[in-house]
Amino acid sequence: MSAKELAEACGFSLPTVYRRVDDLVDAGLVVENNELDPSGNHYTSYEAAVEHIDVDVRDGELDVTITQQSDAVDRFTRVWEDIRGGDE
Repeated sequence: MSAKELAEACGFSLPTVYRRVDDLVDAGLVVENNELDPSGNHYTSYEAAVEHIDVDVRDGELDVTITQQSDAVDRFTRVWEDIRGGDE
């Protein structure tokens, strides 16, 4: 989703969206992708870098668990490292 699409979907100004998206990119929660439209113009799109965020509030304690998205290469690497016995 582009920043313009995000601004329209959320009802926020474009500068506000850029500031917040930059914060999310810095935190590793969103990734930037450079796109090329059919007319040859470049633009940046954004997508979630996390699969799931769980927030649990219990007895005044806050517990946040973030599940990162992984692609096939990441999954294969983890399986291969498990087979080899971890990082050696």
